[in-house]
Amino acid sequence: PHVLDSGAAVDRLSEGCGGGARRAELYAALGGSPNGGLSIEGRSSMGNVAQIVLSAPPMHPIAFPQNGACTLDVDPNAWVLLASLPIANQRFAQSWPLPDDPALYGLQAVVQGFVGPTNAPLGADFTNGLLLNLGR
Repeated sequence: PHVLDSGAAVDRLSEGCGGGARRAELYAALGGSPNGGLSIEGRSSMGNVAQIVLSAPPMHPIAFPQNGACTLDVDPNAWVLLASLPIANQRFAQSWPLPDDPALYGLQAVVQGFVGPTNAPLGADFTNGLLLNLGR
């Protein structure tokens, strides 16, 4: 009952950023979790928690130059917290099943992570943003 087909795709929207030359990274796979669904994995060399947020694709990304070459890819007015994931050995991960529901077919969403606390000017590193295209 939890299936996504090969029409599902994940597209990278930006690069991660942080203090100095640090880059927090976020990866996603659709259909790759047990029983199909969404798998999120990431890594960061600093911080102890990753906040993963999700939104509909915004009109355009927002630059945060005060934090380095950072881009906010989620919609700042309409995002939800998808997960707070502990960072262990510089890695974090979570998987969720996605129901085989016509309401999800062709849906697009953006996910991005914020890792903290860090010594970046805003107190957190940003991961790269990812555009999820649900298939079927």
